[in-house]
Amino acid sequence: MPTVSSGGAITIYGHWYTTTCNDTGGNEPLQPLAPVHLTATLPGGDVVNLGNLDPGGPDMGFAVEVHVPAGTPAGTVTIRDDRQQPATYEFEVGQ
Repeated sequence: MPTVSSGGAITIYGHWYTTTCNDTGGNEPLQPLAPVHLTATLPGGDVVNLGNLDPGGPDMGFAVEVHVPAGTPAGTVTIRDDRQQPATYEFEVGQ
């Protein structure tokens, strides 16, 4: 798991946010999901709104830069999207 210093930043990449499912052997063109909303929960419980992101490009993905506020205690940051079964991304804050 990556580690970011308090006051630092990290870029999070989400991939394969597509409405198309070709798991059964189909070959339909990929269609991106509607924008997803991301939030980050910092160590200590503060929640940071990361905004709405539009999946796109060849991998139906997005990138978002997450800034860790100075003074954030060490621990795990958890980022989730707002889908019914949310994707979860995590990184550590180190001192």
